[in-house]
This record gives sequence, structure tokens and C-alpha cells, in this order.
Amino acid sequence: MVFCRRPRLGAGKSRLARALGAPQARAIAQALLECALEDARAWPGALVIAPESPAEASWAHGLLERASVQAQPAGNLASA
Repeated sequence: MVFCRRPRLGAGKSRLARALGAPQARAIAQALLECALEDARAWPGALVIAPESPAEASWAHGLLERASVQAQPAGNLASA
């Protein structure tokens, strides 16, 4: 399962953005996502992409052809 957030300028990686700037933080987020997807492609079993919200499901469907998509539940994943 790959839990992910769509890399966007000004969204996510806020501590990095404060230190490096929003464009650099977005580039890091994109690189981290690509790394996770590369590892997932090598996984022989079932794959699930879990975007941060149902609104990101169509984006997530394009990430890995053989993966199913299940949006993350609302709230804190640690308490789910």
C-alpha cells in the first residue's frame, strides 16, 4: 500500500518549504513519490494506492496501472 499526497506547490512538506522554498519542497515531494512508486512496481503482490482524499482518486488511478485505489479515511491514520 502506498499512502500518498499529490505533490503541489505550496501544499505539503511545509517545514522543508520554510527552509528551502516551495518549489524545492514540491520537487522533493515529487521525488519521494516517484521513489515509492518505483519500489511498488517491483512488488509482486497486490498494490493499493491510497491518496489523501477521494478527490484525488482519478489522479491516483494514473500512478500505477495494476494498483487499485482506496482513498485514505478522514482523520488521523494512527487512530483509524
